[in-house]
Amino acid sequence: MAGEYPHIEAVLQGPIPDLIIAAWSELAAEHVATGFYSSYTSFSRMFPYRGNPLACAVANTAPYARYLEEGHGGFHLPTSIDWGKATGKGTAKANKEGRRYLRIPFRHMTPGTPAGGISSARKRMMMPSGVYRDALTALRGDRRSREARRAVGRLAMAGTRLSRPYGLGTFPEALRLRAVQQEGMPGYTWRSRTYEGLMRREQVSPASGAKSSTYMTIRTLTEDSVGWYIPPAAGFHFAEHVVEQVRPMIEDLVAEAARDDVVELLRVRVGEQSVHGFRGWYR
Repeated sequence: MAGEYPHIEAVLQGPIPDLIIAAWSELAAEHVATGFYSSYTSFSRMFPYRGNPLACAVANTAPYARYLEEGHGGFHLPTSIDWGKATGKGTAKANKEGRRYLRIPFRHMTPGTPAGGISSARKRMMMPSGVYRDALTALRGDRRSREARRAVGRLAMAGTRLSRPYGLGTFPEALRLRAVQQEGMPGYTWRSRTYEGLMRREQVSPASGAKSSTYMTIRTLTEDSVGWYIPPAAGFHFAEHVVEQVRPMIEDLVAEAARDDVVELLRVRVGEQSVHGFRGWYR
């Protein structure tokens, strides 16, 4: 069958996957709050698809694409990690008691203004203006490291709750009881306040040489942490929405290519018959 419909095969190999990827990327860009989904989209073009020259497919092979596409149920992160593999890769470390742990960095964005075009992701990660002012004062110039970070944390978190407390409805009963017994809280991500231990790191752009600052905190995830419960999340179903959006355009592309193939086929067939007829008359 390969080569019988060259115009259809051509649109399946190029324009149609390009159309799907463009629509998918544009749709995903509206949801940057899902872990910078659009920044990590990585598409794979498959043609012919499963050996069929009249079929093509596009797959998003980005990290966590399936979870964002289909959603996921709630889960306890420490008990979901393969700690043996994590340790083998040199990522996880062990303390003196042999308890394995990971150090997780969290970046905190500086406050922006609406005129600057604040995305939902940036807004979610922005420090409150008061926290940023305290950070500028405490972390400017020399790194009065530990004392300065503690000061920022105390100023920033006065009267606030633990980081990302979860409702009782989403927290498994066994973990809820352990958390209450050990921490007095039914569910949370980490023990510290959100900005406790805030640190500032200066970075230099390799292209322009311009200096900028990054603010971050570090949290520890252990293999027996009672926190770090990831709540359920609904899927975005990007692929389904993309198919609905591009279907009419794809149908037009295929119809036009099919007409070209039919015209080409008729031209060849008519040409063959004319040659055969001429030869027969000549004889």
